[in-house]
This record gives sequence, structure tokens and C-alpha cells, in this order.
Amino acid sequence: MSFKPTKLFIKYAFPNMISTAFISFYFIIDTIFVGQMIGTKALGAMGLTMPFIMISFALIDMIAVGSSVQIALRLGSGRFKQACGIFSFSLITVFIFACFVFLFGFFFIEPISNYLIDDKELAVLAAQYAKVFALFCPVIMLCFMLDNYLRICKKPIYSMCVNIFVAFINIVLDYIFIVILEWGLFSAALATCIGLSLGTLLGFTPFVFGNLELKLSKAFINLKIIKNIIYNGSSEFLTNISTSLFVIAANALLLDIAGVRGVAILEVIFAIDSFMASLIFSMCDGMQPLLSYYYGAKNIKFIMALFWRTFFGAIALGVMIVVAISFGSDFIVSFFSRDIEFIAASKEALLVFSPVYLCSWFIIFANSFFTALNRPAYSLSISLSANLLLPLPFLYILTNFLEVNGVWLTPFAAKFCVVWLALYFLRETIKKLNLNFLS
Repeated sequence: MSFKPTKLFIKYAFPNMISTAFISFYFIIDTIFVGQMIGTKALGAMGLTMPFIMISFALIDMIAVGSSVQIALRLGSGRFKQACGIFSFSLITVFIFACFVFLFGFFFIEPISNYLIDDKELAVLAAQYAKVFALFCPVIMLCFMLDNYLRICKKPIYSMCVNIFVAFINIVLDYIFIVILEWGLFSAALATCIGLSLGTLLGFTPFVFGNLELKLSKAFINLKIIKNIIYNGSSEFLTNISTSLFVIAANALLLDIAGVRGVAILEVIFAIDSFMASLIFSMCDGMQPLLSYYYGAKNIKFIMALFWRTFFGAIALGVMIVVAISFGSDFIVSFFSRDIEFIAASKEALLVFSPVYLCSWFIIFANSFFTALNRPAYSLSISLSANLLLPLPFLYILTNFLEVNGVWLTPFAAKFCVVWLALYFLRETIKKLNLNFLS
């Protein structure tokens, strides 16, 4: 592979940013259609359900990210047969897990919803929404993995096109199901799942019919590789789990402080955040296979060239997001509701929440760098601290003094503290790279 760092940065980061932005649209589009056409209560039901859905996807992220690092390291060092074996093993493992989620969702979602949610109408809406995702799990969970593997095989443009197509299908189906047919909240999940199912089909096609380095083969695995997959993917796994647990705790507090409307506002904020943060994450994530590849090849010059381009790109995005929210919050939140009071409350909440991006860009950047360079202990420590260990105490402390504004301010307070830990780990990592590769 010829090395032109800026060209490679553009080739891998930009398509992945566009691709991931469209992935985040899968959920934003649902939120917009539900808020505009069905109402605040349905939006609240989505907010109560989504963290549980994301927990079910957490294991997939762990295997996708962990196996991607192991595959890229082996491709970088020329061990193609092992890379294909790990690829096949990972797909089989995820499919088996997804079948268990399907069975669990089919039999237990309704009684769990009725037990956890006192408002029976809200419980029915939440159960209907979650059950659709459970039924499609064996197919849609593979979609997110295949996106990672396509980028490893130097197909970032194809991956981007698949995600754009899926997002377009989701928009069309949301309009048909919710606006024209008036099917209700469950149809938003149905539109998303049909789109993701088509994404899985298109994602598999190059691996079956194309001439890629990765091919379906006999699964290759041993305990050491399983340990490394879990270890490398544990940061993303615990990020999803801990973020979901934080949202569950915040929802419980909001139901007491602000009712269903408060939960709906939090759903709007996290829908916006899923898009904004995805721009930073996807840029860093897009560089991860290249960093792992050059780490496997022991080329520190190339690693650091990509490091600095990603670093400055992440800073720029973080600042631009804060500026965009500061000047465009009215415009942004108006997409999610027609209710004037709800829009005003959501705008205030978003403005209080927005400083988090001045810290989160660095945490996302550092986390991705540690994962790419096989430093899972560092990324794990940062993820746990930023998404669970600090947010939960801050949540209860700040809401005690600031009430509902304490919920919106908690992510910034937690991530501001974690920046210093990430900075220390980053300095140690670069120091070790210089010692190991230049000595």
C-alpha cells in the first residue's frame, strides 16, 4: 500500500463519516416522524425502549470492533487464512446470539414492559416498538458488523453507498407506514428493520461474489483470539452498556421530575447526539483499520502521520458542532415536534447539553486510537469512566441542585473529568510506541 497520509485520511475518514451519518439517520428519522406525526407519548415510549435495544446490540459492537482489530493486524502481517477464519467465526457467533435475542424478545418483552412501566398505554407502545427489533435481530445485527469488514477490505465507498441506500429506504418506508398508512409507533421500527435487512444483504454480496481479501471459510479460533476479541471490543461493549444504563437511570429520574415529556426531550437530545457524535466517531473509526494495519507492520512514521490528521480533524468537528448548536438550536429541535412548548424546552435542554462536545471529541479520538493499537485496558478505563462510573453519581448530585438541568449537564461534567485521564494514557502510549519501534 503506497502511503499518502492526507489522501488516505480523506479516502477512509470521509466515506465513513458520510456512511455513519446515514446509519445514525436510521434512528433520527424514526424520532422525527414519531415526534411530528404520532406525538410526545410515543416519543417517550421510544426513549424508554431504546436503551434496552442498544444493550442487545452491545455484544455485536464488541465482536465487530474486537474482531476487526484482530483481522486487520493479521492482514497487515500477511496471515490471510487466519484473518478469514476469524471473520467467519465472528459472523457465526453474532448470528447465534441474535437468535437468542429473537427468542427472548418474542416471549418476554410484553411482560417486562408491563412490569417496568406503570402507564399501560406507554407500556404497550414500548413493547410494540421493541418487539419488532427483536423479531428482525438475526438479520439486522449482521449489518453493523459487515460495515466494519468492508472498510478493512478497502471498500469504504461501497460501505458508504450501502448505508445511504438503507437510510433512503428507511425515509420512504417511514413516510408510507406512519404518514400514509397511519400504522403507529411499531411501524417506525419496522421501517428501520426492513432497511437494515437490505443492508445486510448488500453487505454480504462482495464477500460472496467479489474478490476481497476476506472470504467466508472454515472458522478459525482459539482461546487467545477470543480473549483478544473480547478485550479489544470491551471498550465499545461497555460504552454501549454504560450509556444505556445511564439513559435508563436518567429516564427514571425524568419521569419523576418532568414526566413523559422529560423522557421525550432526552430522546430528542440523544437522537441529535447520535448524529453529531457519530461525525467525530466515524472519522476516528474510519482510520482504525489503517492504524491497526500499520501497527501490525510496525511502521510508527505512518501511524503518527495518521494520528495528527485525525487529531486535528476531531478538534475541528467538536468546535463546529458546538457553534452549530449555539446558533441553530431552534431550527434543529423544530424537526422533532410541532408543540411550541416542547420545542422551547428541548432547545433549552440542548443548549445546556452542547458543551459536552468540547470534551467528547478528545475522548472519542483517544478511545479509537487505543483500540486500533491494541490498548484495550486504556480504552476500557476511559469508556467506563466517561459513560458510567462518573455520570451516575454526577446525575444524582446535579439533579439534586439543578433539577432537570442537572440531567442535561451530567455528560459534560463527567467527560470533562475523563479528558485528563485520556490525556495521560495517550502520552504513555506514544512514549511506548517510540521506545518499541524506534529502538
